[in-house]
Amino acid sequence: MSHDRDEPATHYEVLVVGAGAAGLAAAAFLGRCKRKVAVIGLADRANSSAAKVHNLPFAEGVTPEKLYATMEAELAEFGVVVLRQEVEKIQVDDDLRRVQVFTAAGQITGARLLLATGLDYDVPSWVPAEAWGKSVFTCPFCHASDHEGEAFAVVGADAQAVHTALLCAAHASTLTVVVADPAAAQSPEADHIRSIGGEVVVDTVADAELLSTGEVEMVTAGGRRIHAGAVLLLGVIRARKTLSEMLGLPPSWTGLPEVDREGRSQHPLIWVAGNAAMPYYLLVESMGSGIRAGISIHKDLTTELVK
Repeated sequence: MSHDRDEPATHYEVLVVGAGAAGLAAAAFLGRCKRKVAVIGLADRANSSAAKVHNLPFAEGVTPEKLYATMEAELAEFGVVVLRQEVEKIQVDDDLRRVQVFTAAGQITGARLLLATGLDYDVPSWVPAEAWGKSVFTCPFCHASDHEGEAFAVVGADAQAVHTALLCAAHASTLTVVVADPAAAQSPEADHIRSIGGEVVVDTVADAELLSTGEVEMVTAGGRRIHAGAVLLLGVIRARKTLSEMLGLPPSWTGLPEVDREGRSQHPLIWVAGNAAMPYYLLVESMGSGIRAGISIHKDLTTELVK
């Protein structure tokens, strides 16, 4: 049974802004439910530079390229449209109960909106571009195991760097923490790192070079040279809030939109999923968040249909 209404060709039941894991998972669910869905987003995702994807059951170690290609092929089976466009503006027409998305190619409208815009990273200028997502990364749960037996360096501003370094200790041949805050070097965690042969250096990184071996040679502001096969860099995650702020969505304690357990925001036509709702979700959690939002949107549209 079709749910299509007498709408122009560029009108959809659901607009999904963001073509990452959460957005594609939501779109696939909604497509299976026979909803008319468009995904609007670019192919360059936050984790596109990573060598592998981890913590994803039954797809452990898949490349981001293969993962997203497989997900998008599934969308095509269900008639979901993918628009490779960058969103410039979003607004809601409350009188018509429509969401309007504007790109350089024109305007697209929908009955409901799912924001799944993910994360950005404020990567310091000293990080070699070719090393980001491979030798240099930000999640110990996603990438530390890729560097089993290598020299690890953890770089951060405060005590979090010392705490997180302990999560990598089982994989590291040597462990060096570079932390800007002197107090962090005096903690029990810092003492434990020293007790297992590691080092805690109070300094900051000024420059780095990717060596032919794949290692990174860092130079600190104090002139210290540190070689590492794996560099865990903290404090670089940045949520994408431009569109949610444009829509006036009230923020939660994370600074991201306030949502309920189903991803529904405080606006009745807007849902938020994945890292756009919670910056610390792993990939599989983002997918689950997208599906949960998709279920809620499907229910909401169905309820509206029978009113």
